[in-house]
Amino acid sequence: MKWVKLAWIRWMLTVTLLAGASQAIVIQEVLYDPASESGGEAVLLYNQDNVSVDISGWTLATEASSADATLPPGSFLSPKGTLLVADIGWEATKDPSLPSADHEESITMYNTDSGIALKDASGLVVDAVGWGSPGGIPPDLYEGTPHPGASEGMSLVRTVDTDDNSADFVESEPSFIVFEGEEIPFMLEVNASDAFVVMNTNVSMASVAPVPGVGATIALSVELSSPGTVVALFLGSVIDLEETDTNFYQTTLSIPFYQSPGDYSVGVTASNGTETVTTNMSIGILPVTAIGLDVVELGYDKLIPGKTIIIEGDKDPTTDKPTLRNLGNTPVDILLSAKTPLFGSKMLSLSNVKFSLDGNFSSALSGTLKTTAQTKKVSLAPNATLPLSLQVKVPSTATPGSYLGALVIGAKEST
Repeated sequence: MKWVKLAWIRWMLTVTLLAGASQAIVIQEVLYDPASESGGEAVLLYNQDNVSVDISGWTLATEASSADATLPPGSFLSPKGTLLVADIGWEATKDPSLPSADHEESITMYNTDSGIALKDASGLVVDAVGWGSPGGIPPDLYEGTPHPGASEGMSLVRTVDTDDNSADFVESEPSFIVFEGEEIPFMLEVNASDAFVVMNTNVSMASVAPVPGVGATIALSVELSSPGTVVALFLGSVIDLEETDTNFYQTTLSIPFYQSPGDYSVGVTASNGTETVTTNMSIGILPVTAIGLDVVELGYDKLIPGKTIIIEGDKDPTTDKPTLRNLGNTPVDILLSAKTPLFGSKMLSLSNVKFSLDGNFSSALSGTLKTTAQTKKVSLAPNATLPLSLQVKVPSTATPGSYLGALVIGAKEST
């Protein structure tokens, strides 16, 4: 996620997209109410950043203890890496399909009106997830509004990071895996006697979540009983497979990041000149919710008390004007909130800062920034864009200086 800065000579706002480098580590999945209360509780941590993070001495805080689990010295999270913390006995009692824990320690999470927080080595809360009624949960054990809660044996799994648990998490079967859009191999094997056939068909991973703004690739392999040629039909494209070994053929299937969620057919046709055989399989594309901003820095010189300036956005990502773009594969609505700009003990009230998603500061797609999130129902289609414009009025009584605040931009799937 990018950092976006509004740098002004006398007044300055810093605009930060969600999940910046200072908040790279998140709680990705929580299983707090397993079918078995012995050794079944687990928490998956995920590094959203592109650099390794030292998490030695970090703790998991629950209602039972402010340091219910402590990560040992030498604990690192690699870029886009995960670390699974589980209750004592996890390995012996877990479902065979679930991964082994990276760290086992006694964990106590309550099943109702509770939560868990990840704290760094200095005790600062890095992330938190709560479930149930907020009135019964300590405020440092959840963000925004707690999730209503998961059924017994089900996990809470993060789909986005807007600092609102009810919007960021969904109930799901436990998996403790993060889809990163890496190449996912699956194989079609052909086994036959004298006939020209596709020997066996096998899909090792049947679904994939495209990387926001990038997409996904899947490695396809086919083995024939005898020499021939192989083509695949996927998403309307015909793809030739290359023979990489005797009777063994491979290619890479590309999935655009904006491809709609659903099940898609992959048709494979093999021929030896006299015989032709075909087979089909299904690949599932999972829903992804993401938003991006195309500028790195916004600037306006000589901001004068009593004056109003406008930073104008547009829909064209090739210009230097701010543009929001749907980097996921589902229509989204936009969430905006802000932190009050401060200069020492002085502050610039957010009532002086307006935003617009259509260039009109009086339309339904505009508003005055607040510390609480506002949702603008734009139903922005995948890969579509919107202008992001800001209007800043500097009071005539404002004290000269650099005022630092934050604008938080998020997205949620349109309903």
